Amino acid sequence: MITVYDFLEVNENASKEEIEKAYQRLILEYHTDPKLSDEENKKSELILNKLKIAYEILIDDEKRKKYDKDLATKR
Repeated sequence: MITVYDFLEVNENASKEEIEKAYQRLILEYHTDPKLSDEENKKSELILNKLKIAYEILIDDEKRKKYDKDLATKR
């Protein structure tokens, strides 16, 4: 099972600073590029949307706590 931690390439004990750095790095990696095809850019946009959702969960203390609790019950 892939978690939001996996998606942002951080461990479950990552600090907000580590999460922020990982998010910024991945945003740069997957930004859309006019040199790429429409299909490749659509894939990048999908990944960017998923990154944004993962970031919003992990950067918010309450959302992260709820996510961690839900994750623990699924394991």
